[in-house]
Amino acid sequence: MTTMSNPIQQPVRTLFKRLNIINGLLWFLDRRTQDMKKQITAVITSKTKKHPVSMFSCCLLSIVDLSASEMAGYATGSFHAQDQEYIDSLAELVRQNSAVAISQGYEAFETFLKEQLSVYYHINQSDADTQRLQKFNTSRKVAGLNASQLEYWRAFVLHACYGSTNNDKYFKLLRDHAPGFATIEKTNPKGIDLTEWYNAVSEVRHAVTHAYFTIKRARISTWPQSRLDNLFAWFPVEPVALAQGHKLRINHQTAQTALSYVSEYAFQAFKHLSIAKGYKWDMLNGAI
Repeated sequence: MTTMSNPIQQPVRTLFKRLNIINGLLWFLDRRTQDMKKQITAVITSKTKKHPVSMFSCCLLSIVDLSASEMAGYATGSFHAQDQEYIDSLAELVRQNSAVAISQGYEAFETFLKEQLSVYYHINQSDADTQRLQKFNTSRKVAGLNASQLEYWRAFVLHACYGSTNNDKYFKLLRDHAPGFATIEKTNPKGIDLTEWYNAVSEVRHAVTHAYFTIKRARISTWPQSRLDNLFAWFPVEPVALAQGHKLRINHQTAQTALSYVSEYAFQAFKHLSIAKGYKWDMLNGAI
């Protein structure tokens, strides 16, 4: 098959841009908090220290009573830490933002999966399943759209993958159209099973979004020991488990590794879809 320019490259380029912003901001936060911890430690340990070194929240979380006649403001509380608590709070700031960065990476990858398939079908319409297309074309979701529009194929992908669990239907479509993708998920130079890693990172995303950084015990109670071992190796938790589960203890390096895996996983999807169609794919070396 003749290699040609690549018409399906934009989704992965958009993903890379988004992840680099997340990674860059997290790097900056980590470096600045390290500098602050050094400065605070120096003051705390100084023999001339006379007062505690304090962290205050200068912007209290205030609310109004929406059912009251007067819109008076009320403080719901405050935040204060001093000396070692100050240093510990800076560490927690980085840990929480590192976990949030992983969650954002997961969400960005999910968006990529949908957009990559949509762009692929827009260019390669004959690859779309005929029965799914017929069903989609009789649904309300197609109103005002036609197959010449990318928006039509975005709606089609969402319709075809309705009810997907942890994006499994999107992955199946990718594996159907790009067999090489399925191989690299399981066998790659890093020796990582990307399907297992994706199950793990999805739990981190759930913990960040829904459980205040805690991986719920009930959600992983049926996991085999090997999967649990991988989860905690990839995404460290506090050494003492809580009654409801395991509190994440993510640092900047763990988040950066996770964002790299997200990028590498996405690139393989793009690469093997491209290979299947004879498109140039080597954007990492500037070939496209």
